[in-house]
Formats: sequence, structure tokens, C-alpha cells
Amino acid sequence: MDGRWAQVEDVLKIQGADFVHLHETNFTVANVHEIIDWWINSEVDMFKIFNSQYLFDDFLPNSILDDLIGFEQMCPFGPLFFTLAKSTSTARVDTVLAIAIRQSYFILCAWKPTESIPVELAKGDRYKDAYKILMILNKKDKLEKEMKQETDGYERNRLAEEIQELVEKMWELGGRFENGKAFTFNKMFYSDSRWIKIEDLLALRNLTSVTLENHNFVYEDLNRLMKYWADCEEDMFQELILEMKKSNIHALFDGIKYLYCESICNASHRRIRNKKLLYAYHKDRQLILKTCTKWQRMETWDNMYRNLDPEISAFEVMEDLEDARNRLANGFESILIKILLIPYLNRLSAEELLDEGKV
Repeated sequence: MDGRWAQVEDVLKIQGADFVHLHETNFTVANVHEIIDWWINSEVDMFKIFNSQYLFDDFLPNSILDDLIGFEQMCPFGPLFFTLAKSTSTARVDTVLAIAIRQSYFILCAWKPTESIPVELAKGDRYKDAYKILMILNKKDKLEKEMKQETDGYERNRLAEEIQELVEKMWELGGRFENGKAFTFNKMFYSDSRWIKIEDLLALRNLTSVTLENHNFVYEDLNRLMKYWADCEEDMFQELILEMKKSNIHALFDGIKYLYCESICNASHRRIRNKKLLYAYHKDRQLILKTCTKWQRMETWDNMYRNLDPEISAFEVMEDLEDARNRLANGFESILIKILLIPYLNRLSAEELLDEGKV
């Protein structure tokens, strides 16, 4: 029906309807945001299905979904985002919600946890566990918040393992992301990584290569990742590539001891994890994090293919210097520094680094 007469206030007053369809409306993007937010938080059931067009001068951004806990599945008419109603009112029984946003219209669906999704084109067994998956996601979100507040390393690892177990349960139930298994593949590429949280990266283990484009990570997130990566008792990944127009290596390594060639950080000594060199560099609009052993040959930031033994050796000297600084008087420090670095001046231009104050 022609819905140009309808105001947002009219939609917000709807209760107990089965199906609402507004063919043409004067709703703006802001109006659509308001309707969806009200519907998610409503104390009562508003409708089973709501289908409406809106003014598409400005394509409705999916940012409205960013703060929601849920997952996305493909259905015959495009992506369908599943989430739970936020109301705990007993009058709200249709608590499983689905949202489809297109360039000129949007669809809202609601149903009971014991029912099937009430959209003809989306019916089928693939959505039958949506409620279970959403409950897992809500528990996962709660644990992630606890992990952000936790400072004890052991407890953080325990929470990370519990989160990973929940993710695996979700995958088993069919809660999948773009290519099916998110971080279960050894090598992965995601063109849209906005759904990935920093906790997902902290839970990575024994992967070869991960490439993430179009993500929401800021330097605070990446610095947290670097610190966790350096101290992790297990191998996380050999290579992580993040799309970034430019990068600030010093912000990335804030609070971390590193040697500035491009950037190097040293993993702690553990019996479970062999000592490795961790380094980061920016190239071709990408921030690249890599790990390698002392004798491993690999392509480096300067387009050379070699092992990084000189860099690791220089970093070991830096550790010796730091230890010496803790034990010797200031009068002996400058002499000791020059003596220890002499074997590495030609290989790493350490003299230049010293002059610039970077070591």
C-alpha cells in the first residue's frame, strides 16, 4: 500500500500485527534507524514481518548493526542479520529477530525461539538454530568484556580458550561468516572484516596467513595485539596483513622494546614456543606482521630474500645492553655499548641508529 502518509510515530505504535507492508514512504535513513532501534528495544511484540521502502538518496548504512550482537547469513534475497530483542518483558515473546537492509527497502522479522523464521524465501533447516547461536554470541560478548577488564595473564588465556570453544560451537550450529569457517582455515582472506573484534585476533593459533581488509581496528587495538603476540606461549600466525593507508610504527610498538630497522619485537622465552623474531612493516597500503625463526629465509620489507640472523643478533645485544644498564654505573655505559655493538655496525648500521637515538 502507499505509505507516504505514514509517520515514524505511526510505526512505533504498532502492536501485535502479523504483516505490515508500506510500498512507498517518506522515511529517511535516520527514520529507519529510529524504527529498528525502537523495535529491538520494544517491551511488546510489534509485528511478525515489516516490509517498507525508504528514500534511497543515501544508501542505508549497516552501521546500525554495528552495536548489535548477532550474525549474518545469506538467504535468497541477500544477507540477513540475526539478533535478539533487548527487552526482558514477559509481553515480548517474539524475541528472535532478523533484519534485511537493501538499497531501497528494509525487512524486519520476529518470531519465538521455538518457531521457524516467518519469511517464505528464508524458510529451511539452515536457520533452525538461530536462537542457539545468538545465545552463544551473547555469552561470548560477556566473556569478551570480562577479558578486557582482566589483567592476569593466566585468566586472560582461560577466557580466550572459553571464547574459542563458544565460537566452535557456533560454527557447528551453522553460525558462519563470509566463507563459512572464519578463523578455522590455515590461510584466510576477508574483504570485509568489520565484524572481526580484536579478541578474535587474540584467539588465533597456529595459522599461516591472515589478510583482513576494511576493518575497524585502531592503534590501541593493534598495540594490544602486538603485546599479546609477543608474550603468547603458542604460535598465533606466521603472517597477518591488515589494510591500512598509512601506519605509525611507533604507536604500534608503544610500551614494547623494539629495534627500529622497520620494526622488530622479541617473543619471550618459553618452552612451548621457540624463540622467534616478530616484525612489522608498512608496504603498498598494508600493515604486515610476520614471525620467523633465526635461520628461516624469507622475503623482507626491503624486497630481499634472506634470513634475519643479523636483526635477531642485534636484538640479543639490545637485551644484553638493557641488562648491563641495570647493573653498571652510568660512567661505564657508553663504553660498554660501543664494545658490544662493534660486531654489528656493518650489518645493521647500528652506529647510525645510535646517533639517532633509536637504540
